[in-house]
Amino acid sequence: MSYSDRKLLQVNPGDITPNIVVAQNGSGKYDSIIKAVAEVPKKNIQQFIIYVKAGVYNERFDIHKHVNYVMIYGDGTTKTVITNNVSVAFVIPKLTTFHTRTFTSSGLNFIAKDIGFENTAEAEGHQAVALRASDDIIAFYNYHFNGYQDTIYSHSCDNSIVIA
Repeated sequence: MSYSDRKLLQVNPGDITPNIVVAQNGSGKYDSIIKAVAEVPKKNIQQFIIYVKAGVYNERFDIHKHVNYVMIYGDGTTKTVITNNVSVAFVIPKLTTFHTRTFTSSGLNFIAKDIGFENTAEAEGHQAVALRASDDIIAFYNYHFNGYQDTIYSHSCDNSIVIA
């Protein structure tokens, strides 16, 4: 992790200048995180920062392997929450734990700060992943994961780090 990325983890969120703001109340460029992530340039080589204002975002999305250097930060672990409720008991045929994620990061150098990720599928749903990580470098700072079973799925991570 670069020096500038480590500094982003330490700086006050109010001092970070985002590339895009997401807000459900219309005060940001987008009301959906999926729309903001779609704007990140492919094979990006500089940190692309997405600020997600407080709210519960009921979304399932991926940051794909060709989308690099993305930082998503919110207003706090219980104020900005990305949620869904898909589990292996979901109706889709042959759904596996791999596919139940609320969020996946597969690109190089992903950072999340001051945000929560959850999958609210209950016990009857069996495996339900809040986060699937498949990138080379991944950092979480002041985060919250919530799920019933298999909440974090570390999949093909070479140098992943989780910072509490």
